[in-house]
Amino acid sequence: MAGDSITPTQPLKDGQTLVSSNKTFELGFFTRGDSNKRYVGIWYHKIPNDTIVWVANRDDPLVNDSGGVLGIHNDGNLVLIDGGGNVVWSSKIGTNSTDSIGMRSLAWQSFDHPTDTILPGMKFGWDLRTGLNRSMVSWRSPDDPSSGNYLNYMDIHGSPQFMLRRLSDSVLIFRTGPWNGLAFSGVPEMRIYNMFNYEWVGDAFVEVSDVKVPDTSNSTVDEEMGLNACREACAKNCSCTAYATANISSDRGCLMWFGDLWDIRTFADGGQVIYLRLAASEISNKEGMDLPLFDLHTLEMATNNFSDANKIGEGGFGPVYKGNLKEDQEIAVKRLSRNSTQGLDEFKNEVMLIAKLQHRNLVRLLGCCVEGDECMLIYEYMPNKSLDTYLFDVRRSSSLVWKTRHDIVMGIARGLVYLHQDSRFRIIHRDLKVSNILLDKEMNPRISDFGLARIFRGDHGEANTRRVVGTYGYMSPEYAMDGVFSVKSDVFSFGVLVLEIMSGKKNRGVYQSEIHLNLLAHAWHLWKEGNALELLDTSIDYSWSISKAIRCIHVGLLCVQERVEDRPTMPCVVTMLSSETVTLPQPRQPGFYTRTNDLPPDWPTEQKQELCSINEVTLTIINAR
Repeated sequence: MAGDSITPTQPLKDGQTLVSSNKTFELGFFTRGDSNKRYVGIWYHKIPNDTIVWVANRDDPLVNDSGGVLGIHNDGNLVLIDGGGNVVWSSKIGTNSTDSIGMRSLAWQSFDHPTDTILPGMKFGWDLRTGLNRSMVSWRSPDDPSSGNYLNYMDIHGSPQFMLRRLSDSVLIFRTGPWNGLAFSGVPEMRIYNMFNYEWVGDAFVEVSDVKVPDTSNSTVDEEMGLNACREACAKNCSCTAYATANISSDRGCLMWFGDLWDIRTFADGGQVIYLRLAASEISNKEGMDLPLFDLHTLEMATNNFSDANKIGEGGFGPVYKGNLKEDQEIAVKRLSRNSTQGLDEFKNEVMLIAKLQHRNLVRLLGCCVEGDECMLIYEYMPNKSLDTYLFDVRRSSSLVWKTRHDIVMGIARGLVYLHQDSRFRIIHRDLKVSNILLDKEMNPRISDFGLARIFRGDHGEANTRRVVGTYGYMSPEYAMDGVFSVKSDVFSFGVLVLEIMSGKKNRGVYQSEIHLNLLAHAWHLWKEGNALELLDTSIDYSWSISKAIRCIHVGLLCVQERVEDRPTMPCVVTMLSSETVTLPQPRQPGFYTRTNDLPPDWPTEQKQELCSINEVTLTIINAR
């Protein structure tokens, strides 16, 4: 039988085989020795003597029966049927699917049900989400694949370790000792013989706020342990299902739960944060999300093992690599740095948020990877990189003609309208800046990096936080100074972007050096004097409508006004930019209209252009506006 799959109408008959697409494995019927028993198994295709690595019906052979068929039942299960039409083995899943099941299907896989052999890519031990315990039982003899007398399994009581036990009398033959971060303590040769890679895989923790924590009768408490140490302790214990801070007033103490979580609920306001253990696949499906999971090996191959030659950027989250999938699809892989303190929260936030968003002016998230200690986000690749690579480069800025700049401004504005008004939730980006505006091959803008974004549900329109995060030069005054953010915070950032796009200058520079003005103050100063044209980038000719360029500057100044209530909403901004017949109000003084020479003489020079700080205390309060 050619190919690597079967269908409901084309089963696998005794005497036929399937060969995997990469020609590594072969599946079919086999007999060992002089036996009259037939089994369905998998063996290496290119290794002689039928090296069997997996057996389906090891304890239910077909005896004196060469009429067996492996097929797909009408309930979606993979089944082995004998010559008399009886089901002797089943995959025991309930998919109700009649799709093709074969080497490409993950509805069920033999790798989750090892017999006596571990293969590259297999996982061994417990899947806490499904309750599946992946263990191995020896063959009864070299010619008899039925279950033998030795069981190899993971014991998850206490610190997990692997055990080899004799089944006839339950005697413990060998144990590996617990994992110490590098190897099992009872197998020191693992560190020396490094042909194989051992690691703990697939689970991660998801933060849930405003929670009444579960019943603590099934938990442990360590009053001195910090939250990071608590996470590590929970991650190392396969029985740990959740953890939380024991004393939120001192931010100390570790609560860890084991087994089922009873009497847990969430509140609209109140409660505390708890971290729930989820499998990697469950993270992608949380809240109805359909986000594909990429395996680490695929991404290593796509990026040439994350080589420096494939590195295209780096931010606070970590480095970004260009990659190529087998289908010649170009991707961008953002890899969480192990030294990133905020990156894990940003990763979870982006996975939970951007997968719900679909708009031509938002970057598209293709999937994620959570494997071992690796956390990665996979995006569509933007060949023209980010806007700042053009805007602030003397050699490349001339390629941004006026029409292109106006189209970029309009695209960003429409993307923000979608976030603020047209998407399922009201979303505030909180980190809008030129480096987070990516350009596709047609130079269309795509808003990216939603790691700091926040969702507003219902009528909530404003929130306070004691942890101000973002980028200097783009944060609105009320957010930088008081931690208050709203859609008008994004409007302020958009205004800064508009003025930077029109001028080709960074906001945090110093212009008109005799009075030390930043870009906002410089633009305001020129506007009041009737010299707004002087703000326009001189690196390109005036091949487009000057009136539209002036209108962009006008709208930019309206967006960066100091008072929140004076700034327009993004739908109004789109209207203002689209129609020259709409009368615009006169802008008022922008935020951060502070001359750097008015600061105290002992203020550090590098901070005179920043005029704000980051408060690392974390607390978020939602207020209705």
